[in-house]
Amino acid sequence: TVAHIEAGTTTNVIPESAFLEGTIRTFDEATRTLVHDRLDEITQSIASAHRCSCQTDLVRGYPTTINHAAQVDELAEAAAAELGADRYLTLPNPIMAAEDFSYLLAQRPGAMASVGICPADVDDPATAAPLHSNRMRMNEDGLAAGVAVHVGVAVANLTGAVA
Repeated sequence: TVAHIEAGTTTNVIPESAFLEGTIRTFDEATRTLVHDRLDEITQSIASAHRCSCQTDLVRGYPTTINHAAQVDELAEAAAAELGADRYLTLPNPIMAAEDFSYLLAQRPGAMASVGICPADVDDPATAAPLHSNRMRMNEDGLAAGVAVHVGVAVANLTGAVA
């Protein structure tokens, strides 16, 4: 994602330089490494093709967030037990999460889940503004469900009720 661009000061003057900034997210570490390794090569080649120069400064950021299957099952069981089976949804496709929690998941089994905080006045959650949107609004009542699921997972692990 290119999320920040700065260049020029007016509409009729070609700027001498431009600054682009963004984030790189992938579904696995192999692809992340490939993209990071090739970023400078690709940007240098594009600049050269236009008889320009460029400088890249890559900050590696968070690793890919990858849930562990057994802990996803634990979350599903806890969510069904605490909230009801109709209030838990496994997403059909992965999302591009970039979180500090990914460092934990690289060291210990775990799973990251999203809490349903869709505003009450939005009928279809798929149409709600996403988390990092400047239009995002949150229904704080959904936070109680997240706490209940966390407690359910903890109790199941402490009592040995984990499948």
